[in-house]
Amino acid sequence: MSDDAAPEIEPPALPPPAPVCSIELGFPPGLKPHWRVLGAVAGARRKPRPLRLLWHDTPGRDLARHQLSLCKENNLWRLAALRPNKQHVWPPLGLPPVITQTANAEDLGLPDAPLAPVASFAGQACTVEITNDHGTVAIRWLDGQLQCVVDTLPIARLTLSGPPEAVRVLALALADQGACVPLASMSGSALALAEHTPPVARHKGASHVPEGANLADGMAFAIGQLVDAALYWASEIPLAATSEPVHQMRVAVRRLRSLLGMVRKADMGALWRTTKIQLRDLACELGEAREWDVFLEGTGAEMIQAWPGDPRITTLIGRATKRRAAVYATLRADLASPKMRRLAMELALFATLRLFVVPDDLFWQTDIRAFAAHALRRRARNLLAAGEDLAALPLPALHEVRKNAKRLRYGAEFVGDFWGGKATRKYLERLGELQEALGEINDAVSVEPLLAKLGPCGFAAGMAVGIATERSMPALQDAQNAWDKLCASDGFWEEN
Repeated sequence: MSDDAAPEIEPPALPPPAPVCSIELGFPPGLKPHWRVLGAVAGARRKPRPLRLLWHDTPGRDLARHQLSLCKENNLWRLAALRPNKQHVWPPLGLPPVITQTANAEDLGLPDAPLAPVASFAGQACTVEITNDHGTVAIRWLDGQLQCVVDTLPIARLTLSGPPEAVRVLALALADQGACVPLASMSGSALALAEHTPPVARHKGASHVPEGANLADGMAFAIGQLVDAALYWASEIPLAATSEPVHQMRVAVRRLRSLLGMVRKADMGALWRTTKIQLRDLACELGEAREWDVFLEGTGAEMIQAWPGDPRITTLIGRATKRRAAVYATLRADLASPKMRRLAMELALFATLRLFVVPDDLFWQTDIRAFAAHALRRRARNLLAAGEDLAALPLPALHEVRKNAKRLRYGAEFVGDFWGGKATRKYLERLGELQEALGEINDAVSVEPLLAKLGPCGFAAGMAVGIATERSMPALQDAQNAWDKLCASDGFWEEN
């Protein structure tokens, strides 16, 4: 055997540790999660221990006005964002960004105004680790009551920390047990209780992405905002006195579908393709509810005014009203179902964990402004391919123009702030005018098949179709006027 020293052998490179993410779920108060159903319980479970949290603010609620929360847990003071804003952004299921935490309140750097408790949490906390095929997730479970001077509110939250895919699998399993996407942070719920008001919505309208973001950041940001908006309006539907929540939720779902349609299917992955089918079904359900709202508040109201007391009209409107009530009842039941809770969780996870992003794929590092210009150019080309004369188009072709206008408008809303200025505003206005006019035509065309769902209605159905058609006649000229302006305009994204 040679006396030469054995050659040095480099140890094999260890795989990089899986990234750790943390999310927060809502959970039915008073119920304990079934841990063993979720996976293998790692290590010893810690018994629940008492927990008390205290939220402080000034007498003038200065912190809340600046969208900040100050919570004391044991001897630790934590200053955090109260809700998403331009300075502090976090997706649905994300934890509020902590600005400062310290054991000494004087180190927070707050104004000299006196601080006093305004709300508290009293309950229990428990920690447990669950292992599944994708890794180990640490869970912190809180269960108890928020309290202020006169009100109490049962509340429970689950915080999950671990590898993204392991967290996703566990979150969906918890959704089957009743976990949900919370509409507000725990601090937001506590301070709203102290003010005797509902928590302020995280987001309600169109998405707006800060300039300079890459495609991965921008898509995650916008998806999160639209999921927030859809969930907020869904929460308003059960007790709504008007049709506005259904309308706004439908718009949020359409915006979300349009946004995801800007990216090629191959780049979004199988997860999105599966979820998209469920989102389409939800859009259809919201669409029928909206159609009955539009009919009863428009054509139906005009019929009652034109023929007051006519039994044929009264019967038709009565049957339509019952049909709308049945559609709404089904919609409310579906929104409260485990299937819808799981869909909401999947969409929120989609934005929060960014599982659609392929690591090291340069496509997702693309500047979002450049990506948006390319996508809008493609959508504008599809829209304007209809030609110059809308009046010459058959109804199915007009319907396609309307859908293409909607896709272009929602995409332009998504990135319009990148360009700003008068040209952007005018272009969006013209798209809005075109979409509204074509929408009136579509509403008129939809009356006959909509009323067919009620069975034979004879004279009354014929009058409804006639009134709807007459009401829509000026809309074609309005659409042509908006179309002419649009054809003469350059897309704002073409500006240097």
